[in-house]
Amino acid sequence: MTPFAAFGTRLTAHLSERFGFMRSLVHAVPMRSGGASLAHRFTCGLTVALATTLMLLSHGALAQPSCLNADVNGDGVVDDADLLQVLFCFGTNVRWTVPAINALVADRLTGAFPRQFSSAPEVPFDPENAAFARTRIRRTVDSFFDIFVAWDTRADFRNFPPPLIAQGLIVGAVYLPRGQSPLGLPIEEGFYLVHLRSSDLEQWTMSLRHPTTGAVVATFPANVRLIDPFTAPRTWNDVAIHIVPIPGGGFCVEIWLTYMCPNGTMLDRTLVWRRCF
Repeated sequence: MTPFAAFGTRLTAHLSERFGFMRSLVHAVPMRSGGASLAHRFTCGLTVALATTLMLLSHGALAQPSCLNADVNGDGVVDDADLLQVLFCFGTNVRWTVPAINALVADRLTGAFPRQFSSAPEVPFDPENAAFARTRIRRTVDSFFDIFVAWDTRADFRNFPPPLIAQGLIVGAVYLPRGQSPLGLPIEEGFYLVHLRSSDLEQWTMSLRHPTTGAVVATFPANVRLIDPFTAPRTWNDVAIHIVPIPGGGFCVEIWLTYMCPNGTMLDRTLVWRRCF
């Protein structure tokens, strides 16, 4: 057992004793009119947060859903940096805003989107450039069309001219919900590598490939256009979610992908996924 683990275990086992310590500390600090001192509140919060954090970190436990919010800075590890942010803000009233939520999604998405996949380890990804979209926020009884999607092109995409892409190239990766490909093949929820190919630089084919095995899951037409190359540090990625009515009263939810790359190619609103009702 590491020293941190031992300390965390002892601290957790003797939580009751800490109240005696706090009582002695409280007498040395002026009381508020409400009866609770700042020392009491701070020490209680510090002890619980420190004990819990040390236990989780020292034992190398995999984060459960309830632990995800403990990763305050979104770096994928619950550590002392997260604890310090909590301690400095302890007792503060906070109010979420849309820009703050947007910043939170940006921080978390970079940790959730892999920088490489085992079936194509030579293809690098920069999650800071990934696009993310979803429909409604909270699930309800009619939320069967509520979906979310993340999409990113490879970090070195600008180094591949159109003729080289046409020979066959993994251009990006996308996270899709459970549904179907544009041609009706089943798609399970998860990441897929996106592969493009063309025999004449006019008619293009896109395939979704399994991120671990590389097996082709679905193949369908892609709307790729050649454009004038331009100077930019990265490829611009975009995602669109459409709800399309079907004659007879039904509808489909669809996911469309777009990119515009400095290498002179543009994926212009290509349908990659749908779910119909």
